[in-house]
Amino acid sequence: MRVSGTRMILADANGGIGVVLLDAGPDGLFNTADDRARQLTIHARSLASEVAVAGDWAAWLDTGAPGGDQVFLLHGLDGAPMQLTASTSAKGHLALDPDGLVHWLDAVMSPQAIMTFVP
Repeated sequence: MRVSGTRMILADANGGIGVVLLDAGPDGLFNTADDRARQLTIHARSLASEVAVAGDWAAWLDTGAPGGDQVFLLHGLDGAPMQLTASTSAKGHLALDPDGLVHWLDAVMSPQAIMTFVP
C-alpha cells in the first residue's frame, strides 16, 4: 500500500483484489461515502515496491500482462492506463514523481538497469 495526499494504491494477491486505486473524495477522508475506487488489475504479488502513487499519477506492475510483468502508468482516476514496457524481463521497485516521471529496475540488460519514462 502507498498513499499520496488523497490517493491510495493497494496491491493484494491473497485477497483477490489485485491492484486498486482509491480516491478519498471531496472530504479528503478515506472510508467515507464519497470515496471512489478503481480496480487496475486482478494480477498482483502484494509487494509495496510494485505499486506507486504520487499526485494525480499511479503506477503498478501487472503480473498477468502478456509477456510477463509489465509496468503501467495512469493519470487521474478515470484516465486510460498506459503500458510502458513490453519485454519479458524481470521488473520491480517502482518510483513515481508527482509529475508522472516513473522509474523502475529492469533486467532487460545485464546488469539490471534503472529505466525511466517521462509522460
